[in-house]
Amino acid sequence: MVEPRIEGFSPQEMGNVPNIRGMAKELKDDIDQFNDLIPPRPDQINDFGTSIENLDESSLKALQMTKKPSNKLMEEVQDTALTIQNILTQPLSLGETEQNVSLVSAAKRHKSASQGESELSKIGMAFMQYPDQTQALKAELLLTSHDLKS
Repeated sequence: MVEPRIEGFSPQEMGNVPNIRGMAKELKDDIDQFNDLIPPRPDQINDFGTSIENLDESSLKALQMTKKPSNKLMEEVQDTALTIQNILTQPLSLGETEQNVSLVSAAKRHKSASQGESELSKIGMAFMQYPDQTQALKAELLLTSHDLKS
């Protein structure tokens, strides 16, 4: 009987093969959900925060799974996860304050802030004030998501 083989894994390692296709789909779905909420309406800020946290979690999990990519899909998942982490952790200026905040940190602190005063709400308003940059981000997310189609 011939042992099944998956590129990059010996038969003994088969039980430890990460589900890269499943991870790619999860990451793609989280990217699409996040992108659909940009720019968030005021009544979508909580969903926007949850979407950011889900995307952060799935992209970090994807990076963990693809530390040593052994095929093209793993490389694409890794590249996508790195791009997403860059977007989510990049410092953003909130204008009137000298403080910079990332999407991830704003999403994590959102629940403890008063409504409309959270950093995440201010970021949401900034998306409305800068439509060109918002459209550029949405286009980048769309391309990044498209790269994960298998």
